[in-house]
Amino acid sequence: MKRAAICFSPWGMELIEKLNLNARDKKIEEFEQFACGDFALIPGFTGISDSLTKWTGKMFENKTDILFVGAMGIAVRAIAPFVKDKLSDSAVVVMDDMGKYVIPVLSGHVGGANKLSGIVGELTGATPVITTSTDVHNVFSGDTFAKENNLSIGNKDGIKKVNLKAIEGKNITISVKDYPPSKPVDIIVADDTDREYSLLLKPKKYILGLGMKKDCDHKKLEDFVLENLEKKGVDITDIYCVATIDIKENE
Repeated sequence: MKRAAICFSPWGMELIEKLNLNARDKKIEEFEQFACGDFALIPGFTGISDSLTKWTGKMFENKTDILFVGAMGIAVRAIAPFVKDKLSDSAVVVMDDMGKYVIPVLSGHVGGANKLSGIVGELTGATPVITTSTDVHNVFSGDTFAKENNLSIGNKDGIKKVNLKAIEGKNITISVKDYPPSKPVDIIVADDTDREYSLLLKPKKYILGLGMKKDCDHKKLEDFVLENLEKKGVDITDIYCVATIDIKENE
């Protein structure tokens, strides 16, 4: 996972430094430090040379979690051109530059923004403000269940159906078996099927072993992987993780 924090004031800079200092102490993944403004030339921070929108686009392209330390409006305008899908968008979290509140804005469940807000709150003393319905009602969430169990979501529309049923106080039934189950259930954890279901969650069955020459072109490598997965009839969402030898970890 990659994390980036960007601020727009000296107070925000102090908060990011505090965040990473406490993260190091607790051996939690740190945030890469960015700053936008005339004050940005401070050791440990990377100043934004492009526009904030271009910077945000690069973060989304790299699937980087983003913490904006500043006004909510700044974050919303920056991410607006890149918001596409709740199953693939980067996690986006906003914290005010006094460190009072931290709010998940995008991809709360699957992207982990809700959980990230809790981590930021713990490390800075900010109060997380969670607005997703299943969380505020303290009930089961289908997409959170998928995230926590490394399952890919086969039909996005089913998330709302299952979560709404949980919010209404109804029981949620789960079948972890081949389709079809012996009786109607809300969630199927199985290989894909053409049958009707409420929410299909697929096990990520494959580990992708990957080798490459030094300084391999990233785009060529990605195209090679996707082409060979297609030949084998394996979807990218079926991949649990990518593994390589340690000497290639920086490629």
